[in-house]
Amino acid sequence: MNNNVRKAVRGSSLIEVMVALFVLAIGLLGILAMQTRSVQLNQNAYLYSQAVILANDLMEIIQTSDQPVASYTGFGASALDCMGGADCDSGEIARWSYSRWADNVRQILPGGEGRVEPAAGGTYQITVEFEVANDPITNDPIEHRVSLQVGS
Repeated sequence: MNNNVRKAVRGSSLIEVMVALFVLAIGLLGILAMQTRSVQLNQNAYLYSQAVILANDLMEIIQTSDQPVASYTGFGASALDCMGGADCDSGEIARWSYSRWADNVRQILPGGEGRVEPAAGGTYQITVEFEVANDPITNDPIEHRVSLQVGS
């Protein structure tokens, strides 16, 4: 009788091993999902910080310029060749600065778009919009916006 009990207690059964592997697999899938989400959130944070840096860059350009903020409003300011030895007035330099800034927004941020618009109280709003990812349900890009208020 002692021999029979000993044989029954030896080792693990195949079912116990399969259950342990199943539990391990579920745990590893959870870790993989957390890692994937962490990478996505890290990329979103990077894009947000780039948008804030770009908006702050234009704010500093505007504040150090002798031109009114209205010189920087609108889309599609043409980039002038002021750096090729031609004489440029401060209005042309303001348009050139805005154009270079708008190009940087488009190059650095996915779906990036930047603009300066009049706001309440004589202030202006610098807005940077960009896309971070696609909506899992509609597959449409999710757009985000960073805005700064600048005094006139």
